[in-house]
Amino acid sequence: MKLLEGLSNLVLEKYIGTIETNIDINIEFTIKKTNHATDRFTRDNIEGYNQTEISNEEIVEFLSRAKRQMAKLIASQKIVNGTKFVVKSPELEMACPIIAKQKNSFKWEMLVLTVFRESFDNPFRVGKGQIVISV
Repeated sequence: MKLLEGLSNLVLEKYIGTIETNIDINIEFTIKKTNHATDRFTRDNIEGYNQTEISNEEIVEFLSRAKRQMAKLIASQKIVNGTKFVVKSPELEMACPIIAKQKNSFKWEMLVLTVFRESFDNPFRVGKGQIVISV
C-alpha cells in the first residue's frame, strides 16, 4: 500500500511539474521609489558600510533579476496587492524592501521603500515570516 501511495505521489508531482513548466506568465512591472529610498542612496552612519551610491539603473538591474520569482509568487497568490517583501543579495550588495501594488489583472507596480548596501558583515534584517527573494 505504501508503494502505491508513493507512486501516486510521484505521478502527481510529475504532473504538477509538467504544468508548472508550461505556464507562461507575462506581467508588466513598474518600479517606483519613495523619497526615503532616494535619501538612502548613501549612508555614512553604519560601520563597514559600502559607501558607493546606489543608482536607479542599479536598482532596476537588481530587481530585474527577481522578476521571475516575483511573478511566481504573484501567480501563487503569496504576493497580493499591498504585500511587503524584500529582495536581497549580499553577493550583489543590495537589499530592497518593496510593496507590491496591483494596477490591473496583469500589471503590477513595485514600490521600492528603501535601498541598502547589504553585505555578509552588514546583512539587511527582515521581519519574521516576511517574504524574502534572494537573487
